[in-house]
Order: sequence, then C-alpha cells, then structure tokens
Amino acid sequence: MGSYAEEVRAFCRANADADIAAKYARFFVEGYDPWGVDSKLLEKQRQQWLDDWDDALGLDGWLELADELTAGEKYEEISFGISFVAARRERFDGTVLPHVTGWLERGRVRNWAHADVLACDLIQALLLDGHNSLADLELWKTAADKYQRRVAATSAMALLEGVMINAGGRPVGDKIPARAVPIRELLAYVQPLVNDDIKQVQQGVGWFLKKAWEAFPDDTEAWLLEHKAEIKPLVMRTAIEKVPKDRKAAFRIPRKKSR
Repeated sequence: MGSYAEEVRAFCRANADADIAAKYARFFVEGYDPWGVDSKLLEKQRQQWLDDWDDALGLDGWLELADELTAGEKYEEISFGISFVAARRERFDGTVLPHVTGWLERGRVRNWAHADVLACDLIQALLLDGHNSLADLELWKTAADKYQRRVAATSAMALLEGVMINAGGRPVGDKIPARAVPIRELLAYVQPLVNDDIKQVQQGVGWFLKKAWEAFPDDTEAWLLEHKAEIKPLVMRTAIEKVPKDRKAAFRIPRKKSR
C-alpha cells in the first residue's frame, strides 16, 4: 500500500496552506497537526482516488491503506484513511471492526473530529447494516483510550431510531426500524459512561443523551432523573440542552461543597 499512501501524502504536501491550517486550529485544544488542504479540493481528490483505485484495492485493500494512513501524524491523511473505508459501506463485512478497533487502541484517533466521523460515518453503518452489534463495542466503554470510549457512546445514536446521525447531528438516509434498539436498553448501555472523568467522553455521552431526548423525551427524562446523582455535570448540561426551560431545574446537579 506504500505507493498509494505516498501519493496521498504527496498531494497533501503539494496543496498545503498554512493559513487554512491556522484557521481551524482553535477548534482543536487537544492538538492539531494539518497540512491545511482546502476542503473542496480534498473532497474532489478523494472521490477521484475512490474511482481510480477501487478495482485494484477492493475492501481489503482500502482497509490496509487506511491502516497505513491512520498511522501518520497529519490530520488529512488520517481523514483520508477513515473516509476511504466509510465510502465502501456496501462491501462492509466482519473484517472492518477489527481494523477500526486497532486504530483506536493504538491511539491513532487523536481528536474529537476524527472520533465523531469514525462513529457517524463508519461504526453506525456497521451497526445498522447488521455486521456488528453493541455487544461488540462493550469493551470499548472501559478502554484506556478516551476517544474509543467516546465512539462507544456516539455510535449508539444510530440505534435510537434506526437511522445514521452525521457528525453535524443530522439524520442521514432512511430509517431501518428493525435495527432500532429499545430506548431503555440504549440508556443502560451508556450508563457506565455517564460519570467518566474525561471531558471529550462526557461531551460524546451528553450528545447521545441529547439525541435520545429528542427521540424519546419521556423515557430519557425519567432515566436522567433516576441516575442524576451519578451523571457528570457536563453530561447533564448537554443532555438537557433542548429540555424546556421551565423543567430544567429538576435536572440540576447540586455542586459538592468544598471542605
């Protein structure tokens, strides 16, 4: 896969723009190392490679190329790796999740943006298409890597109503009711994550709970009140973002008094 990966990197080096790189740095407090390639140019070239290389690579080849690209340091090459695989959803099988697990366990996902694209464009598809289930992500909830724990929560959003939720929070495609999971089961699935100490995980769990409230407000509110004592404040604030103001007071978590 070296020649394909090197072509990706050569393209990025040739189209690097320091001004574009600096423009988006403020959104990545955990670190950001891009070339600064224009997003429209990047997407155009991505589609060209998908067309040109597909016959030679197939799903196994795309996965191997993604393994190599996600091992890189630059933001764009990791983005290319994830998006190349996500674009081949129609060929997904049981070989995809082990590759993705490896990327996370090796710390190759190093920011919230890649974590959310991975969850929304790739893991959600595996769940909805029946290649994997939440049981396959169970160990992710206690993983050492914070982004692996975040993805464990955000991937479950697709199972609220059987429809993928993109990284912008919007539904994508048609609903697949057979793939939806009962709301109480989904809430029980994320429960171990509601008191995670890491901000990036809390944000992801809160996002899931906010989408759960949008789909099932009564069930979600009852569950939030039942577990209020164990839920981190940031998780709760995000979860109740769209709850009417006159009901938000019931969900407030009292601050612990300092001694």
